[in-house]
Amino acid sequence: MRGRRGRMDKILLGAAVLTAGLLQAGHAGAADLKIGLAVAMTGAYAPYSEAEGARCMADRLNKAAGANDPKVELMIEDNRSDPQLSVSLGQKFLDAGAQVITGVPFPDALIPMAQTAQPYGATVFSAPNTQLEMQQAGLDNFIAGAVPDPINASAAANALYGKGAR
Repeated sequence: MRGRRGRMDKILLGAAVLTAGLLQAGHAGAADLKIGLAVAMTGAYAPYSEAEGARCMADRLNKAAGANDPKVELMIEDNRSDPQLSVSLGQKFLDAGAQVITGVPFPDALIPMAQTAQPYGATVFSAPNTQLEMQQAGLDNFIAGAVPDPINASAAANALYGKGAR
C-alpha cells in the first residue's frame, strides 16, 4: 500500500508543478511552457522526487492539447539533494528560457532561486514547502502548494479544541 501511495504523491506533486506552470504560461501568453525541475534523483531526498509525476502530467497535457494550446517542456536534472546545486540548476533553467523552476524544497535553495528568477519574470514553485521563511521573505514570484507549518498546526489545534479535545 505504501508504494502505491508514494507513487500517487509523486504524481500529485508533479501535477501541482505543472498547474503552477500553466498558470504562468497563461498569464505570460507564452506559446509553450518551459519548466525547470532541479529534483533529487539521488541523495537523501530522492524518494520524494516529483520528476515521475511531472513527466506523467506533461505527457498527458501535451497529448490532450489542441493545435493552438501551449505545450509543456520539462527540463529535469538531478540536484543530488543539494540546495546549492538546486540554485545553480535554477540559473541554468532560467538561461534556457524556463518560466517556472523548482528545487530542493527548503528556504536555503528556494529563496536564492526566487531572487534569481525575479528579473526573468519567472516563478518558483514548491508543492511540499511548508517553511514559514518562504512566506516571510516577501517574494512575489514564489508559490507554495502547502500551508506553512505554524499556520497549519494552529488551525489543526483550533479545530481539535473546538471538537472538545483537551
